Amino acid sequence: MSRRKAFTLVELLIVIGIIALLISILLPALNRAREQANMVKCQSNMRTLMLCVGMYESDYKGQVPFCNWDDNVDVTTNYGYGWLFAKITFRHGWGPGIDGAWGANPPPMGVKTGVLWPYCHEFGIYHCPLDYKYQLHTERMTSYLMDGSQCGFGAVGASANNTQNIPGCKIGQIRHPAESVLFWEAVEQSYANQGAITGAIWNDGSSRPNEELMANRHFKGGNVACVDGHVEFWDTDTWNFYAKDRVHFNRLWWSPFTRNGHG
Repeated sequence: MSRRKAFTLVELLIVIGIIALLISILLPALNRAREQANMVKCQSNMRTLMLCVGMYESDYKGQVPFCNWDDNVDVTTNYGYGWLFAKITFRHGWGPGIDGAWGANPPPMGVKTGVLWPYCHEFGIYHCPLDYKYQLHTERMTSYLMDGSQCGFGAVGASANNTQNIPGCKIGQIRHPAESVLFWEAVEQSYANQGAITGAIWNDGSSRPNEELMANRHFKGGNVACVDGHVEFWDTDTWNFYAKDRVHFNRLWWSPFTRNGHG
């Protein structure tokens, strides 16, 4: 009888070892490619939001969409319509789950009431693909926040109703649109209370840069969208450099209603 040819145990172990080595080499590259793809998708979302902002400005004589400053989702306050949602009295007619008061946790599809929705009926552009656990407050509607510079961070020496600079600035009032950040990837709840920047869950559509952290979903950083429409990647050190500067006009503190951009 002829003997059948087969691998010896040593040969099998060598083949298995080579396969394991190749996998260990390829997996980091594949993971990095996946992370890069998610970052690019997130940047695409932010560019689309900025295109919507540009169309809104064109339709409304250069008015930048209101940032929903202090427009708590379950309280009727401030200006009727913002980039993210409308206040309670303007929500009627949107259908079940969207009409009326929302409580602390609004419906994710509440973005339909915002002024940018008519320009792109796509829920996905409001969320980073890696931000899949949005559960609280307006974090349920978006991964992004608008810089409160848009309305001068509410009142500056005005009454408590924060209406002095509502509905905010026009595009022509912003000194350096290519440098001024309008949207950033906001932090998730798990990063709350780290250092001087609190990282609290937000309950409206905007914030001061030193109140929230930038999310580090992409290579220990996040994306920011500037007023002129372009999107950049920032690491957390870059974010903190600008956010913690409470004196000078800079890329995060650019309010046209004050001398130094701060409120």
